[in-house]
Amino acid sequence: SMKVGNGRFLTTDRYVLFQQLTVEQLITVKPTQAWLQHAHQPPRHHAWHQAIYSQTAAQVVMLIQPTAATAMAAQQRLPALALLVDADEAVASLGLNTPDLLASQVATAAALLIPGHGLLLHGDDFQQLLGRADTINRWCEIALAANR
Repeated sequence: SMKVGNGRFLTTDRYVLFQQLTVEQLITVKPTQAWLQHAHQPPRHHAWHQAIYSQTAAQVVMLIQPTAATAMAAQQRLPALALLVDADEAVASLGLNTPDLLASQVATAAALLIPGHGLLLHGDDFQQLLGRADTINRWCEIALAANR
């Protein structure tokens, strides 16, 4: 999803591959109100986006399932920080959370591994989130290979 002003954000009404996203699949949502311009129920994780936008300065939110990061989330563990020599702020603040406790950690973690769901990130723009997702996923690959 992405903030578009006046307290609203754009998101999709269903799961869709980023490369296959069309303008018809975008809907406008206001975090403090019901769905706007849409007749269907909100996507399952809409509340996560609302919590992030209301508790942080994030401009975009993305829930993705990169292989290694999703595997680490399924094992309910974080990769060892010692596996990375130079971890930036986004990687250093990686959190592990369950869906029911998500709202308590969105303001302090720029990225969360969520068992059964994948990797939830928020930040300034999609380019930043894609870079973070790639870094975290590679970190998880190293951790899985090292079994740490």
